[in-house]
Amino acid sequence: MKKLLTAALLLLLLPAWAHRVDLFLAEENGSLVVWAFYPDGTPAKGAKVRILTPEGKLLLEGTTDREGKFTFSPPADAGLLKVELYAGLGHKAETTYSLKEERARPSAGVLNQTAAARPRPAGPDWQKVFCGLGWIFGLFGILSLVYGRRKGAA
Repeated sequence: MKKLLTAALLLLLLPAWAHRVDLFLAEENGSLVVWAFYPDGTPAKGAKVRILTPEGKLLLEGTTDREGKFTFSPPADAGLLKVELYAGLGHKAETTYSLKEERARPSAGVLNQTAAARPRPAGPDWQKVFCGLGWIFGLFGILSLVYGRRKGAA
């Protein structure tokens, strides 16, 4: 019974770990560039990108190339854009981008970097890894306590 419970718990935790994708935006020569990466730095090839208004009206959609990149020209009258990325199997990311603010502020950090200096994921966030391991060990400790008391009462 313990082995079955342990296997079920581990299988429940795996999807949460694996279903993340990172989304970055940059303005370059009047176009917006969207980059999509998995946590290990692999580009999200063929991911579906949707550009919407804040109200949810679809403006444009397309897919990322082999480098995880999608480039488009934003509408001239657009102020705020919502960018959604679907990389399959539950991998989803979304963000909003204010064209007016970014054009008025030329050094806005990651959002205004050129393609040559595009952001790259730095690797695993060790604080989150150890926090997750703490949760796993804590849950197993509680389960051991519960099953130990049941055996002692029987």
